Amino acid sequence: MNLPVPANDNIRPDQLLPLREACKIAFPLGGMTVSGLRREASRGHLAIMRIANKDFTTLRNIQEMGNLCRVVAEDLTSIGGMNVVKAEKPLPEQPGSLSTGASTLPRDALLAKIQRHRNA
Repeated sequence: MNLPVPANDNIRPDQLLPLREACKIAFPLGGMTVSGLRREASRGHLAIMRIANKDFTTLRNIQEMGNLCRVVAEDLTSIGGMNVVKAEKPLPEQPGSLSTGASTLPRDALLAKIQRHRNA
């Protein structure tokens, strides 16, 4: 049996809420689960408080999480009929990469191959 979700007009932004209730209030149409909130907390995006082995957060913390998780749209520029994507900032190198030196771009590999053929 589904109980109605309480109106959040009587809940203060800094009132501690169990994660299950915070999900119902902050995401009334779904899309976020308790495990999703815990995952964001482990990533450092959501501040939670653990009391008696139970996790709590506030609506203000969820709003701050949303600001931290905001996706920046990429700027698409057209050059000679080709779309070039300009990223807002470069992606950090992923830990555990198999590459130990500087990575070789396909363009650099092709230029090196052409240079070898010219010198041969």
